[in-house]
Amino acid sequence: MLCPLLAFVLAVPPRVVSATPDHGDDQVSPALREVRIEFDQDMASAGWSVCGGGDLFPKIDGKLHWESPRVLVVPVKLEPGHEYRLSMNCPTGQNTRSIDGEPAEVTPIWFKTAADEASASSVVLATEVNKTALTDLMEAVASRYSYRDRVVRDWPALWDQHRTGIVGSRSRAAFARECARVLAEAQDLHVSILVGDIEGWNVRFSTARRRVAPNVDPNTIADIVPGFARVDERVQWGHYPDGFLYLCVCECSEAATGAARKVLRDVQAEGWVRGVVLDVRLNAGGDEVAAQGLAGVFLQESRVYAKNRYRDSTMEDGWGPVYSRVVEPADPKDRMALPVAVLTGPYCMSSCESLVMMLKGAPRAVVVGASTFGSSGNPKPVKLGNGVTVFLSSWEDLSPAGGAIEGVGVAPDVEVRTESGDFQTADPVLERALQELRKK
Repeated sequence: MLCPLLAFVLAVPPRVVSATPDHGDDQVSPALREVRIEFDQDMASAGWSVCGGGDLFPKIDGKLHWESPRVLVVPVKLEPGHEYRLSMNCPTGQNTRSIDGEPAEVTPIWFKTAADEASASSVVLATEVNKTALTDLMEAVASRYSYRDRVVRDWPALWDQHRTGIVGSRSRAAFARECARVLAEAQDLHVSILVGDIEGWNVRFSTARRRVAPNVDPNTIADIVPGFARVDERVQWGHYPDGFLYLCVCECSEAATGAARKVLRDVQAEGWVRGVVLDVRLNAGGDEVAAQGLAGVFLQESRVYAKNRYRDSTMEDGWGPVYSRVVEPADPKDRMALPVAVLTGPYCMSSCESLVMMLKGAPRAVVVGASTFGSSGNPKPVKLGNGVTVFLSSWEDLSPAGGAIEGVGVAPDVEVRTESGDFQTADPVLERALQELRKK
């Protein structure tokens, strides 16, 4: 497999609606004998995938079974003062399925047992604490959340609808789950909630999900690219007989982009490379500074690749000034004055979209494939004082021309329309990119 990849599907998969203990619970009774997981639709009784391992995986103490078409029971034996992690389905285990055969969404369930039975569930949030935390969150959304008006038109009504459940939450995890239901309405992948200490034990709650089909089959790539090799799960490469390098970078981390830059240095030193195919179709972002380091290899001069602005309640339109973001060329000894084709698609998001913009329109560069997903938030923490921290998108990401990226994405220079069946034995996006490079 080329890169780690969840099974993204276009049909609506089963979802976990509740679990006991639930994700984020941190005062669970060590005497608890079973984990109960409820789904939103009837499930196939033939199998399941409860993923995990090692010391953090609960000891199974009996036979897993379906109590009803929607409730799976996992018998366990727990220890006091212990952290546990399991997941319903995982990238390599997809046997928890609906009666129609649709795999359930990958859902983590992390919890922690109390030190002893007497202290189990003893930490209860006070109503007044929750009221203060909710007021702080509402104020942060109103004054600091960059995409507050993109989807939700009436935040006060939305808060009122969920106020009773939020204020009445008896645990940090319950408070987080109730707030997540509100924030999910914003459809922002960069908004999340953390329970616990940022530097210590914590559990993160997502508020939005996406189901997209990447315009690439990693197994096909491994079969059709000549000289295909893996640096690791994040970086792979290959080389064509006529001098073109294929380089896949699956995340914008310093480790991944550093490994990619080493591949580029090595092939440049060998002297055979005529051009580069940079494949980021399975890249969901990471560190924008790391992305700048990789893009700079292909640039000969600095260029403005994006703009952004922040909320400012003191301004008439609610926004502060627009800032430009600039990418610098790499050190002269590391630069490549060669054509580069960047392969993109709907799985690309966040800092990967910034990477695409760094090269889009640059001399010798062409972007090939499909539009990116359209999600960039630069999330910042808002501590609520009750052990819960909410991360809100802090900026509105803009193209160099000033157009919004959120919900829109970055369009390719050369669009290649495809369907999933197109990638079984070939890759039309890669083929078109090679055509573009050979023309140069």
